[in-house]
Amino acid sequence: MKNVISMNAYGRHRGDSRQNQLLRGCRERMQRHLTGALRKMLGKVDDALFELAEKAENNAVQTQYFDAMREVRLKRDGIEKAFEKALLEGFEAALDPADSENEPVGLDGELGLVDDEVLEENLAVRNMVTRVEIEAKQDLGLLERRMGELLGDPWLEQHRNPVGPEVICEAFRQAVGDIESGIKVKLIILKLFDRYVVGEDVLPLYRALNAWLVQEGVLPELKLSQLRRSAPGMAAPAAGAGTGAMADEDIGEDLFAALQAAAPGLPGLPAGGIQGGMVSPAPVQQAFMQGLDRIQHGDPAAIQAALGGMEPGVVGAGTVNVIHGIGATARSQGVAGMDALIIDVLAMLFDYILEDDQIPPELRAIIGRLQIPLLKVAMLDREFFARKSHPARRLLNRLAEEAVGCDPESDRELIETMEGIVQRILDEFEEDIGLFERLLEEFEAYLQDEAAQVAHRVEQSARLLAGKERLQLARERIDHEIRARLASHPVPEFIAEFLLNSWKNLLMVVYVKEGEESLAWSRTLNTMDQLLWSISDEAREQRARLLKLLPNLVGSLREGIEAVVMPEEKARAFLDRLAELHATIVNGQSAVAEQGEEEQPVVEAPEAVEEDHEMTVATLHRLLEEEALEDVDIEEITLGGDEPVEQVEDEYVEMARSLEVGQWVEFRDEEGETLRAKLTWISPVTGNYLFTNRQGLKAADKTLHGLAAEFRRGQARLIDEVPLFERAVSQLVEGLKRQAG
Repeated sequence: MKNVISMNAYGRHRGDSRQNQLLRGCRERMQRHLTGALRKMLGKVDDALFELAEKAENNAVQTQYFDAMREVRLKRDGIEKAFEKALLEGFEAALDPADSENEPVGLDGELGLVDDEVLEENLAVRNMVTRVEIEAKQDLGLLERRMGELLGDPWLEQHRNPVGPEVICEAFRQAVGDIESGIKVKLIILKLFDRYVVGEDVLPLYRALNAWLVQEGVLPELKLSQLRRSAPGMAAPAAGAGTGAMADEDIGEDLFAALQAAAPGLPGLPAGGIQGGMVSPAPVQQAFMQGLDRIQHGDPAAIQAALGGMEPGVVGAGTVNVIHGIGATARSQGVAGMDALIIDVLAMLFDYILEDDQIPPELRAIIGRLQIPLLKVAMLDREFFARKSHPARRLLNRLAEEAVGCDPESDRELIETMEGIVQRILDEFEEDIGLFERLLEEFEAYLQDEAAQVAHRVEQSARLLAGKERLQLARERIDHEIRARLASHPVPEFIAEFLLNSWKNLLMVVYVKEGEESLAWSRTLNTMDQLLWSISDEAREQRARLLKLLPNLVGSLREGIEAVVMPEEKARAFLDRLAELHATIVNGQSAVAEQGEEEQPVVEAPEAVEEDHEMTVATLHRLLEEEALEDVDIEEITLGGDEPVEQVEDEYVEMARSLEVGQWVEFRDEEGETLRAKLTWISPVTGNYLFTNRQGLKAADKTLHGLAAEFRRGQARLIDEVPLFERAVSQLVEGLKRQAG
């Protein structure tokens, strides 16, 4: 980015260029959007602190919250102004990385040696940034490319994006920097910012900026598939890798070497990484490992000694990162050097793992119970970090992979199996790394047995969707045949109603039973054409031909009426009215002429006639009973047709089009309920997508543009396919690179 300088300098030296105008527009839109969001969020701080004060366990804590309420009220205007100022400074700093005075404030550079309060702030900010990277991955990726286009850097790094999540989250951290009510209150405020601003307003901001830049002609044809290409000289990202995350090839086989490359001079790490393999603990470390054994087995005294104040039940629940506390105890006991670094690194990895929203909370807790065993593995065997194929890593990743689509209610057997594996590790693991290999083999055998049943259910689900599509295509074809004829000239209402209900169902029966190449299909269409001709002005002028036609026409109509089992009373009424109408035509009157009290209501547009859904359902059930139809769930067929979806070509259509069988997608309904489903079949006829749950049962079927619309509205998002451990490592290495940068 040597050709990029700050906006202020850019404006002075280059004039008010188009590039400068667009950058200013982005800055102003970000500033206006986020300051408004912050104003609303600060209005909620008072309520949150008051609620905490009411629930406080003692007067001292209650007083702390009330004092914090007063402080925030007094400083609210200052926080808003400081946030706005920090946003602008962060924007400028990202544009001009060479300007050291404007360099963004990042996380502290030394892992494990920072002040505890600063570390907690760092983690809170990093969690916010990670949330944006996950939830706004596609929109953020598109925006980075467009900002890179403006800045002359097509491969703009995420932390150099002037409207990126680092700039936004760091700006708020600075804005609340002078809050004096303590770290606990500051973390509460950061959490509220995460919930109400990061969670609700950043994604809409990125979508609005993308839309505006497209409107202004900045890479308007950019598609998501183009984001998967790497910068020159770099390996392509792994399939499903998140924007801004490093691909597995970039991380390298040795995590410590990657850490050294990301943050040179990292305390405790020898240059060039570390040799893998088993190690023999020194006496201090050996005593520490014995303490870990006792914690792993739930010894209350050991837990109290290492994690004073923490209940054994909390440790066993797997929802809290206990390795940070263990690390502090380890250093006080003399654990140092590489062992201390391993503890810090694994603690930070579990920060990501326990916050990874790709995995349902109940399943995250099961995986979280492995913290102590995996810490022991990492300290005993350096290859845990050096080899992707390490059995403990593979087991962790496999558990997480199956957890992605797990429904805690319907997948109880899987959950019990995973709990059993974790419990066996807690009960049996001492130093035998081979236990993880054996348990992985058992888990794979269980999954293989399950896979055969799942494949059968997926095949059934696909057949059901194929049958539904076949029937829908038939109905669309029949509807077109009838409405095209009715649209050519007005007809009496009772004729239109008969064709769009009774005759339509007869056509469906013939189509399903005989096919559209059959003689029966041609005869049924021909009878409809004869009926319409018989009430036309041409028939009135050719009465001899009409009189000759009527006996055969009425006979064919009676056969059709009997075939669709039209109620006798309704059938008689229709034929009587038709006979009266034919009599008037034979007498030289028009079928749609005024006839005083006998005037026939006329349908000008066929859309005005309502479909008899009850008759259609009865016809479908009859076809099923006669085994003319198979693999169709009648209850799923939308008799009135789906709502039309706007068929635009944009990055969301490209995202839907590029989906591959096996990818997981999370769907969110209007009530906020989520459903995770795997793409298991793409229709060769319509291109529609079938999504199933872990058990192979149908979860949803979507059209291309319907799915794209859900991506566009934020009601669907892709689940990252990168393995859990590698996702956490990528986030850690990326964070360290930002620190060192």
